[in-house]
Amino acid sequence: MLENFFDVKEENPFADCDCLPLYTVLDFPDELNPRWCDVRDLSEKEFDVYAEKLRVYFLNAYDKDKFPVGAGSVSLDEIINRLKKFHTLRMNSSDIYFEEDGKKILKGYNSWATVVDHWFPEMMDVPITRGIAQETPSIIGFFRDKKMYHHKMKRMLWKDKLNGWRDDPYKPVWPTLKQSIRMGSGTQPVTNIRCPIAKWIYSTTLLKAAETNDELIVYDPSMGWAGRLVAFLSASSHPNLRDKRCVYIGTDPNSAIYERYGMIEKFWKKFIDPTCKAEVYPICLGSEDFDKTDLFKEYKGRGVLAYTSPPYFNRERYSTDTAQSYKKFSSYESWKGGFLKKTVENVHDFLGLRGVFMWNIANIKLSKGKHLPLETDSVQLAKDAGLIEKDMIHMLMRFTIGRDNNIQEIAKNVSMNVIKCEGKLNKYEPVFVFEKGA
Repeated sequence: MLENFFDVKEENPFADCDCLPLYTVLDFPDELNPRWCDVRDLSEKEFDVYAEKLRVYFLNAYDKDKFPVGAGSVSLDEIINRLKKFHTLRMNSSDIYFEEDGKKILKGYNSWATVVDHWFPEMMDVPITRGIAQETPSIIGFFRDKKMYHHKMKRMLWKDKLNGWRDDPYKPVWPTLKQSIRMGSGTQPVTNIRCPIAKWIYSTTLLKAAETNDELIVYDPSMGWAGRLVAFLSASSHPNLRDKRCVYIGTDPNSAIYERYGMIEKFWKKFIDPTCKAEVYPICLGSEDFDKTDLFKEYKGRGVLAYTSPPYFNRERYSTDTAQSYKKFSSYESWKGGFLKKTVENVHDFLGLRGVFMWNIANIKLSKGKHLPLETDSVQLAKDAGLIEKDMIHMLMRFTIGRDNNIQEIAKNVSMNVIKCEGKLNKYEPVFVFEKGA
């Protein structure tokens, strides 16, 4: 009896928690994970049977268990650990922002906060449009296309054309296969925004605004995969902002992921920073309709910052919701007038005097020498709405194997934005900075 009385049970902090990430670690079955050398020695018919078992397993992992092949495999404890590290990440580091030859440059490649992707398995199911209308399948789409899958798996896995197992043919198929699929399937997974950059933008802008404002209201026109949301939650906990009312309002029409924003806010305040007092108000609609909402009417003219990276027309088809801008406006001209122009006008009206608008956008290449001018159109529309262009920051982009092998040729042909810094050529996307005047 006394033994039972003093037997203290350890509570599970995750029990009955409704805000956990949708996937963590993939428990890959041993029977599907032989040594590569054993796969190499299969007959073509035997390999086809094995490859089909893999395909069925990966599709079931996604459709039933919400685990997307090609995504990270990270434990729940490690997700918490990485988000805590991101929360304490210093913003005054040249690894995030620096200036060179009069140019302002953002880097911020730290990946701790990328674990927020674990709330969005759909990221691996987003097709990419190349050129004017050529659609590249998502990684999940690659598995759904049985014919294409088997053709490319023979090259990637059976024949190891990408040399994934060349140095050690005795190692198992998984997890090397994950990288081979990402490189050789002909797909291009979408990525989240770089959270250190977003945190730097929120931190520097809000700290300056806090000098003259007791409430700091920000607007994110395209919430996307919640990278900016996580950055805002972290930035709002700066000691100099603790006594300020920090409010994040965001719009996004993707109904499939809408509830995740509340889950992430709850997870952050429970496991990352229980002292966080920031208010978060997501709205499930497109930014072009923000002015029709009660929150817009309540905060109109009171915003200190609007910051986002919008959809690049039809480049990434985030969902099949009819409210997606590429669905509502099928041509670029109609999209520019119906989505881009209206979004920028709503931002202008939301901002208060000297409110800041930071807009990360880049042109879309259609073919050699041809592109959609999202950059110049955005700047002109912002000016037309009454915003004042103040600056442009160069946000460096990672080198893409295969696509960007000859960056000197890219710079020569001006097929994408290139800047020389830190002794080498780098791709970049502009972050335009505007201010609302009197």
